[in-house]
Amino acid sequence: MPTWVAILGSAGLGATVTVLIFVFRWAWKRARWEGEVDTDRANFRESLSRLQIAVDRILRRLIRLTGGEGDTVAGHSRLSLTPLGKKVSDKIRAKDWANELVPEMASKAAGKVPYEIQEMCMNLVRGSRFSPSPERRGLVLEVAFDHGLHEADVLEVLAIELRDALLALQKESSG
Repeated sequence: MPTWVAILGSAGLGATVTVLIFVFRWAWKRARWEGEVDTDRANFRESLSRLQIAVDRILRRLIRLTGGEGDTVAGHSRLSLTPLGKKVSDKIRAKDWANELVPEMASKAAGKVPYEIQEMCMNLVRGSRFSPSPERRGLVLEVAFDHGLHEADVLEVLAIELRDALLALQKESSG
C-alpha cells in the first residue's frame, strides 16, 4: 500500500477526493461565469455604441427639423439646401460633381419615385463604396473644417444636388 494512502487513511482519502471534486467544480463554474461576464460586457459595449449612433442621428434630425444653425440641409417637405448648404455646394462644386455622377446613377433611378431617388443618393454618399478622388475628398474635408461641419454634412449637400439632377433628368425624359 502506498505511503500517502496509509497516512491519510481510508476516511482521509474520501475527504480529499471530495474536496478536490469540489475545488475543480468551483473553478470550472467560475471560469464559465467569467466567460459569460466577458460576453455580456462585449454585448453591452456594442449596444452602447449603437445607442450613441442612434442618439446622434436623432439629435441631428431634431436640429435639422428646427432649422438649427450650421445645417446644410433643411428638413422640410422635400429636403432643400440652407444658405450654408448653398455656400458649401458652390465651394465643392457639387452641381458639377452631381452631373458627373448622373450617367452612372440614371439607370438606377429609372422608375423610382422622388423619395426613393433621394434615399438612393443619400445612401450613395454615406456608403463605404463611395470614394471621391483625393482632390475632391480634400476639398470636402477643407470645407467641412472651414464651416465646423462633419464630412457627412458636406456630402449630404452633394446628395441633394445629385437628387435634383436626377429628378430634372427624369422630368425631361417623361415630358
